[in-house]
Amino acid sequence: MRKGWKKNKDGFFVHWLAGLRRVIMKSASGFTLVEMLVVLGITAMLSSVFIGYGGTIKDQVSLFREEAKMVQVLYKAKTYSVQALKMDGGINSGKAACGYGVHFNTTTRSYFIFLKGRDSGGLCPSADSGLGYFNEEPKGSVNVVDSRVFFSGVGDIVFKPPKPEVYFYPNNSFGGKVKLCNLNESFCREVTVNKVGQVMSGKAD
Repeated sequence: MRKGWKKNKDGFFVHWLAGLRRVIMKSASGFTLVEMLVVLGITAMLSSVFIGYGGTIKDQVSLFREEAKMVQVLYKAKTYSVQALKMDGGINSGKAACGYGVHFNTTTRSYFIFLKGRDSGGLCPSADSGLGYFNEEPKGSVNVVDSRVFFSGVGDIVFKPPKPEVYFYPNNSFGGKVKLCNLNESFCREVTVNKVGQVMSGKAD
């Protein structure tokens, strides 16, 4: 939809409502009660359609925005893995992380990057089960999705340096898919990371 057309459409609608109000106010004595109710009913119907239409557009814009943010965060985690970003503090200070992951929490509707460190012996945990999120501090900001959007799917997507190799938790066999929808699920998008680390997004099936 062209921005200019939307703006003109909005202006026309507001101008039309104002004109209708003036007609009713000036000519109320010329309307029967039934005619007045019909006019008011049509006005209310058009208003609700317009408001509903505007709300749908806002929902879709919010969904696209959250999709883009999620893709960006996943790319950042992948980049950290390729660069073997060094960790700060503690026994892992100055060392590359064992895994660079994104943790998704459907309860809090949030997601963030985390770095998986080594154990006290300097060893990395097993990739089969040990690279998933376990109370690590977020690397950077915690992203909370818009109130018009919810998501579901994989819990953690982890990039193991330096290739990177990709692991999905809690079940590695299902692949890394996160589905984002508006609240009534009439419009959904899907963000996917495959086993070779490609980050993709598109319309959900």
